[in-house]
Amino acid sequence: MQAETRLFCSDTRGFTLLEVLIAITIGILIISTVLGFFWMQRSSADLQQDVAAVQQDLRGISQMLASNIRIAGYNPQHQEDFNDFVDCGAAALTPGFQGSDAEQPAIRFHNQDCDQTNVTTDATNIAFVADINGDGRINRTAGPPIEQIAYRFTPVCAGSRSGCLEQYSPGANPSWQPVAQNIDGVEFLYHLSNGPDVTNPAQVQLNNIRAVTVTILARAASPKKDFINNIIYRPASCANPAAPCDQAFNGGNPWNDNFLRQMLTFTVQCRNL
Repeated sequence: MQAETRLFCSDTRGFTLLEVLIAITIGILIISTVLGFFWMQRSSADLQQDVAAVQQDLRGISQMLASNIRIAGYNPQHQEDFNDFVDCGAAALTPGFQGSDAEQPAIRFHNQDCDQTNVTTDATNIAFVADINGDGRINRTAGPPIEQIAYRFTPVCAGSRSGCLEQYSPGANPSWQPVAQNIDGVEFLYHLSNGPDVTNPAQVQLNNIRAVTVTILARAASPKKDFINNIIYRPASCANPAAPCDQAFNGGNPWNDNFLRQMLTFTVQCRNL
């Protein structure tokens, strides 16, 4: 018998070039969408982390300043002007002062310390005294706690490209130490008992200060590539956005850079004055 032969046919055709290109294009679109969403979420998370970090820094700075400014004029013995004098030593007399025991009148908020280093109380600096150890006078050599306290804003700190808030340490070797980095602006606004609010009190107004409004502008430690900061930051002395103000941070202009910033304003009542 003759063997029966059967033929089996199958469709061996592959994808056409057009079909392959369409599949690749769709795959690229899906991957691009997923990656874009991922980077968008990551950028948002990084920005929120910067916001939280800056806010935490501002809270720490505000607590430090508020607790210190609040004790200005502290006088636990209730003696008038801390015996009316600050013990400064014979070499540190205020020029023109006529007194005994090498002492000079106490000014609770002041423009000069006993070491004759200029510590100005104005828009970006603040200096004050308090009888912390309760001995009835302000002694620069009394040791800790420091009884003369001062802070100043430095636009560009040593060894850094950003500004900082520095604290003054009086004594035989007075020095300024940074206590807060990445600070773009500070303003002290003084509320007087017998006059308008001022940012640069005259000498005769220093003992009339009853409260201080502090504005601090802090920025993130690092820039963000896709973030542009075009906000104008105005401290307490020029809070009205419709009015021009020379005290506005950065000259009243936006930075237009990639740094996130946060501004905090708070008022401290000087309850010992």
